[in-house]
Amino acid sequence: MMKWVVSLAMVLAIGAGAFFALQGDGDARAEGHYQNALRLIEEGDTARANIELRNVFQLNGFHRDARWTLANLLEDEGRLEPAFSQLLRLVQQYPEDIEAQIMLLRLALDIGNWELIDDHYQTAQALAPNDPMVESARLLLEYRTASAAQDFATATALAEEAASFVAQTPELYALRT
Repeated sequence: MMKWVVSLAMVLAIGAGAFFALQGDGDARAEGHYQNALRLIEEGDTARANIELRNVFQLNGFHRDARWTLANLLEDEGRLEPAFSQLLRLVQQYPEDIEAQIMLLRLALDIGNWELIDDHYQTAQALAPNDPMVESARLLLEYRTASAAQDFATATALAEEAASFVAQTPELYALRT
């Protein structure tokens, strides 16, 4: 009986060691796919890079840089809905990731997705109150609220504030539309 218990303990120890070794190997393989994706992007082979990035998630679903890279790649290709999906997953996994929050807010502003703007403005504002994209969202949300309430004096004042803001930050597209 004692031999059996010792043998079982050895098998469990070897199995646990193999499991943790494979986990480490999975992270290394995920990183290899990520590095390969970066190389492919540099070479302009975005289709294969997309596949490599998805391979990363098969091995490590929490690889922040791979998810960020995929979201940017999808946006560059004009595939905003899948880019949104990647960013939503990223901010769920890393709620304090200000880059992801700002990019998600920017995409929502660019296409006028008010639900996403409402959902993510507060978080982005708490993380980066002085960011121009966050200020842009604030102005648009307040203008929208004033317009819906037919508060024309406030809406006019916000429109003037937005015009001044755009003059100071011409790279922002959201307030021009």
